[in-house]
Amino acid sequence: MRRGFRIPDWYLLLLVVLGIMSSYLSLRNLESFAIRHHRVLSEALDTELMRPPSDSDLQYVFSQPPRSQVLQQILISCFVTTKNQRG
Repeated sequence: MRRGFRIPDWYLLLLVVLGIMSSYLSLRNLESFAIRHHRVLSEALDTELMRPPSDSDLQYVFSQPPRSQVLQQILISCFVTTKNQRG
């Protein structure tokens, strides 16, 4: 992350969940999802982020110990739901 510029955690988590539900399963794929949908999400959520998050910004979400267990449960449930929908 760039110094002095921080993307809110809730925004990163939202991107991760939406990306995984859209079958973007790696950090680089999630980054491309974030870049592709940055403008639309910023307008819909009324946020003024200067740039979309990078893969290292998204990796930050996965590396936070208190959140990692909760995030793991969310991601597992999203992955299982997405996989079951495809058959």
